[in-house]
Amino acid sequence: MPMIVSVSSSMFTGDVDKVFSHMENSCFDFLSTKTCENMLRNVNSILRQECRQNLMCVYIVNSIHSSGKLCQLENDPSKFPLFLYNHYTHEKEPVKVDGQSVFIGNDLPDKVPAKSYICGPTVYDHCHIGHAMTYVRFDIFRRFMKNYSNTCLDANSTVMNITDIDEKIMKKSEETGTSYQEIEKKGYAYISDQTSDVNFDSQKVKNFGRGSETVTDKSFGKNSPKDFTLWRHSERKPLWTYESSCNGQKILGRPGWHVECSALASSLLGNKIDFHFGGKDLIYPHHYCESACCSIYFDLKNQELFQWASHWYHSSHILISKNKMSKSIGNTISIRDFLKKIDPDLLRLLCCFDHYRKDLNYNELIIKRVREIDRRLRKFLLSLHLALHETSNKVNIKARVESTDEQKSTLSLKIEQANAEILASIANDFNLRKALDSILALEKFFESFCLADFDHRELRELYKLVEKFVKSLGLNWISIYEKNHILELIIVLYKFREHVRKTAMHGLKANQSTRIPELNEDLLNQSEILLEKLTVLENKECSDDEFFILLLKKLKTLALEIKKATASGLEPRLNDDSRGPRNIFVDILNHCDALRNDLREIGVVIGDTKS
Repeated sequence: MPMIVSVSSSMFTGDVDKVFSHMENSCFDFLSTKTCENMLRNVNSILRQECRQNLMCVYIVNSIHSSGKLCQLENDPSKFPLFLYNHYTHEKEPVKVDGQSVFIGNDLPDKVPAKSYICGPTVYDHCHIGHAMTYVRFDIFRRFMKNYSNTCLDANSTVMNITDIDEKIMKKSEETGTSYQEIEKKGYAYISDQTSDVNFDSQKVKNFGRGSETVTDKSFGKNSPKDFTLWRHSERKPLWTYESSCNGQKILGRPGWHVECSALASSLLGNKIDFHFGGKDLIYPHHYCESACCSIYFDLKNQELFQWASHWYHSSHILISKNKMSKSIGNTISIRDFLKKIDPDLLRLLCCFDHYRKDLNYNELIIKRVREIDRRLRKFLLSLHLALHETSNKVNIKARVESTDEQKSTLSLKIEQANAEILASIANDFNLRKALDSILALEKFFESFCLADFDHRELRELYKLVEKFVKSLGLNWISIYEKNHILELIIVLYKFREHVRKTAMHGLKANQSTRIPELNEDLLNQSEILLEKLTVLENKECSDDEFFILLLKKLKTLALEIKKATASGLEPRLNDDSRGPRNIFVDILNHCDALRNDLREIGVVIGDTKS
């Protein structure tokens, strides 16, 4: 009997060590293997807290270790029907949950909860980033469904398995009443005379699967190479006893791989699930055979075996030098090693760098490109924040020349066009790469104009569109802008730095005998005013925020450097081999550049205003 233990989603609201402690206190001693513990720590570092709060993790025993046409609805052009690709029919199919069509749009009401299952890893070694991409893609899908659709994948109906061995887990499963003895009882299984394994009889099912007829080592003791093991006979511990429902024969051993997910998912989610996630290497045989077990168990007749799950989402592979990343090949990059060098947000962007069904050839160039996308998104959202701040008291600017009016209306049209493209891309087999391109096109358009070309209303609509998309990707840095005290400090920092840069650049061009003293005095006064303001901020309640303190220190350092430089006045400096008047403005611009680079290292990307 397969054993099932479910862990409440509320356990995942804190540190993973607390989760381990809770499990031990609950007498669920199934984290006995070090590999399972390491795997959980790796997954914990990738999945965001919100995902952990919305995921019911389930652990189960393992013995060894379109073409559907996409269009807007005629009666409602603001939403699109969702289509997902089915690897078994090779067609894009309309998505339905509980009999209701799923749409992609903005602020759709009446969200229908969907039942979903994710095939987790077998934890005989450290997980690699190929595993991580599958699970992160699920999390991204969950977020987009929450924000853009009329369905949701909530904690009460979402299950993920992690495969491990533990006797207490197996014992617990016997109490659930979940049994695949029914499959044998219904005549779809047989006990092999040669191996004493209990095998699924594929010949009892018309047109079973697409499995190979080639005889291999795994075919020994089976009536057909397509047959798969429900219960594997073994006398090697850990082992349990299977009792035949037909003749009472007792067989020592462990459950087969495919039936584990069948027993787990069906016991918790019932005789039908809406979404099933996993890597594309599981399409056949694992997912097909898993679905076959449930279809037989629940007497789901008059349908294909794979239709136990209404919709399948198979994540593509990561390739290293055009070879699949695999533990067996030995070309893996562990999650732990990846995170030592690369921000986890980049892994999320990797998940939408190409379509989820297209294999990703991993290399340094890909990381460089993804890092540039991350930089552009960070800078875009911060620029919009700053623009909203600047235009907050200028909701409508009527004194515009005719060309500026045209540019304004162009932005509104661009926003509407991008929104439609994003919705259509999500609806068309979850094409996030195309949706991302629409966001980046908006960023390029925005950067090509001056702030005066836009009004507050337009900027607000643009910000909402970009923020929603970034939040749906689960990028962690978005949280910076959700804290008012940090955002306000960034605005102060940006405005001070811009004032200093512009003043210094004017100083480089000015007549030194007339303007430089005046510009020096201005910078000195601004630095002293800012330092007083920062002293007040240091004593506020929010001063216990580590990121806030870090930003404040960097801004304070800049202000002190500007004060020191301007106070030095017009002291002489060496220029090559000749002496001449000291030009402090070069040093000031260098300090401004250094701050910009330092901020980028901590995830705050600011640009230099065009002069």
